[in-house]
Amino acid sequence: MCFSVLLYREYKNGKHLFGCGDDLKIRGWDVKTGKLLVEMSGHFSKVTGLAINNEENVLLSCARDKVSTELIMWWTILLVQNHIYHKILGYESENRFSVRCLNSL
Repeated sequence: MCFSVLLYREYKNGKHLFGCGDDLKIRGWDVKTGKLLVEMSGHFSKVTGLAINNEENVLLSCARDKVSTELIMWWTILLVQNHIYHKILGYESENRFSVRCLNSL
């Protein structure tokens, strides 16, 4: 499989890496082994921004998902035994804001 990574961010002291790109997905890898741990989908166009808060285990991603609308998505991420669990917490687009409350991963 071939894809481009437009942007990447470190997670948990550089042991893991998240990247985003043209194929609409966010991916997480183990830096030491190079193993792909997770693929996260939710955007409808290339993901152009990525930020991670390690203390809160939150990842933010953004993309231009409609003609000229920037969509920002909030994800919760949890690393357990070298597997990354994730859920979409909410999103914001054109002055519309939605947060989904999730009980658990």
